[in-house]
Amino acid sequence: MKRKIYFKFQNKNYMNNWYGLKIIIKFFVFIIPLYNSLFANLLKNLLKEKSFMLRRIPIKNTLVRLIVNDNVIFLNNPNYDHIAKEIWWCNSKRFPSNDQKALEIFSSLSCQMDCFLDIGCNNGMFSILAAKANPEIKVYAFDILPVAIKLINENVVSNDVANQVFSQLMGISDQDGNLTMPKKNYSSSIPTSYSTNFNFKKGIKVKLITLDKLSELFNLRNMKNILIKIDVEGTEDNIFKSGKNFLLSQKPIILCEILSNSNTKFISKLLKDLSYKFYLIKDKGLEQRNELIPNKEYRDWIFIHKEKDLKILGINN
Repeated sequence: MKRKIYFKFQNKNYMNNWYGLKIIIKFFVFIIPLYNSLFANLLKNLLKEKSFMLRRIPIKNTLVRLIVNDNVIFLNNPNYDHIAKEIWWCNSKRFPSNDQKALEIFSSLSCQMDCFLDIGCNNGMFSILAAKANPEIKVYAFDILPVAIKLINENVVSNDVANQVFSQLMGISDQDGNLTMPKKNYSSSIPTSYSTNFNFKKGIKVKLITLDKLSELFNLRNMKNILIKIDVEGTEDNIFKSGKNFLLSQKPIILCEILSNSNTKFISKLLKDLSYKFYLIKDKGLEQRNELIPNKEYRDWIFIHKEKDLKILGINN
């Protein structure tokens, strides 16, 4: 049984907003004419490769370009989406470089896939990139935050991939059920730390479903090549636990964020029993590891079944 956490949404994010100062700064950014084109661009051009140091400074809303390999995607609302804001400051790339490398590896993998499951989709960056890299892929994106679903839908429209990307307000966990998530966000940016361990007193009911049941619901057993991205803030074990039959039969390739609070002992044993290999994504590419151990600098991993060949999938170590 999951431990439920109840608290007021407003209080949770107050410190993250610099005790209210960030909202005031954003207000002044909004009213200053030509802020992006003059002031912000001037700073970015002066610092050039070191412009990443400015990535926390607010900017006005604009359409942000993200370049990955030969693909260009567009992200809305950098004034609210801190990921899009950082990409703008970092010259259309992710920071740090290992995050950009994860996108490049993911893009290469997507070209060979029939289906992509984006579990914890947030702004939909990975879902849209998969659709851009592979016009034939089917993408199913899931998040427990209503504000995240609203954002991914806006980005899907801006990138003209609505025929490929289908978003759903839903959580993947170790048992079916419901939880309550806030309808609105009182923070200055979209939250990225909520998981299925959170349950609010007021808000919108969000359905929880197991990975095995999800595979039946979307008829995934008829798809040969499946890619999964898991970014669920330390609750990855619940997803793996609930999808053993799916993992055993379909052998999907998995891109997974592993944090210090992730249950790596459980995940490692389960995946090893299913004949998966572990690769840590670093600045220059993939590094095979025998054990799944959280890394302070690098958080993204590729889990791949021993029957699959990384080189065939277009990835070079």
